[in-house]
Amino acid sequence: MDTVVGRTCPFCQFPVKTGDEVWVCSQCGMPHHASCWRENGGCTTFGCRGHPGLDGVQSIATAGQMAARAETTYPAPRESTTALTGVRYAGFWPRVAARMIDVTIALVATFVIGIGFTAWTGSDSGVDATVGGALFVTCTPAWLMWFLVSEVYLVGTRGQSVGRMAVRIKVVQIDGTPMTCWTAFRRALLELLLASTTYALFYLSVATHPQHCGWHDRIMNTAVIHAR
Repeated sequence: MDTVVGRTCPFCQFPVKTGDEVWVCSQCGMPHHASCWRENGGCTTFGCRGHPGLDGVQSIATAGQMAARAETTYPAPRESTTALTGVRYAGFWPRVAARMIDVTIALVATFVIGIGFTAWTGSDSGVDATVGGALFVTCTPAWLMWFLVSEVYLVGTRGQSVGRMAVRIKVVQIDGTPMTCWTAFRRALLELLLASTTYALFYLSVATHPQHCGWHDRIMNTAVIHAR
């Protein structure tokens, strides 16, 4: 059994070093820096039900002492334990980069459709009321198609839109069950509603969370992680 030295603390995302004070969760077996455990008030693995305080600690020791215990084993996880133990959560900026790529693709597709429609109608400017209204009617389905293909189908079947594929991150359910198109649809719709009503507060909910899970992720029990 590997020792805790070198394993990544899920709260600060830094590895445990020899000599560090280590607290190990009795629910999921994930080692934490003692300061990270105390700051969070319990296990920091997203979705784990490790209790705060000593009741949720399997052992308290320095990493050097843990390394000396060759026969040390971790308790078997319970059924409620998250399947995301040991993964690396995607940060705020990779998520922003993925969104920018997806939006750029949607804008380019909409622009191409708009230009094509203008050429088809024979309008030189494409700015008169009739063509302008028609462009709106034509481009709106383009955005809807992008939403259904990118955020519902691709995320529901692969966990990744094109932008997420590019930056190598993916959406997962924290209980380990596969993503579905229905879950992806509800998550994406919830994201649109929250982002359009709370504005910057929504993005702060992603930026300030330890695992960068926004309100929509916490409601839907999902997370965004680095794809392997």
